[in-house]
Amino acid sequence: MFNPHPLVTIGLVVLSVVGLVWCFTAGGETSPVKYVIYPLSAYALAVAIVALVKVIPRISAWAGRNPLMARYTGSEALRAGIAGLSAVLIDVVYAVFVLVPGVISDSGWAIAVALYYLVLAGLGGVIASGFWRAWRAKPPRGCLWLKPAMCLPGHRRPATPRTPGNPKPALGPRG
Repeated sequence: MFNPHPLVTIGLVVLSVVGLVWCFTAGGETSPVKYVIYPLSAYALAVAIVALVKVIPRISAWAGRNPLMARYTGSEALRAGIAGLSAVLIDVVYAVFVLVPGVISDSGWAIAVALYYLVLAGLGGVIASGFWRAWRAKPPRGCLWLKPAMCLPGHRRPATPRTPGNPKPALGPRG
């Protein structure tokens, strides 16, 4: 009952979305069709959730093999930085959506709320950039070119060119 073919699941979801949009926008609230659309959409939601639960282990296995996801899951600073930057983006978008109507309607309250969210986004950006810098300070492998002393074992530091103030180039991992 809750395990139809994937094409049937997709068809149910599309049909229920179209039906719900029609019910809410085109005056379908008074039509008797709504008595069919509402249970159909509830069933489509249940079927979609069951299908999604079955797909999650495959997505998780794929994510474990993906080098970008391994990098994301392996670094707490990177995860915190991405989460912080996404929160900043959400705050800025919300502030714009509140500020524009507030300015148009000359609402002091809406402008104050928008400014609050812009300040919140600024503080979140400062915090997120700190996490981002912490992640960048510890590269996953190799040497960080800006700080050659931070080489991991087995990696050589880049040679320092000969200059008048530096007659001997640094060749080893410790320089």
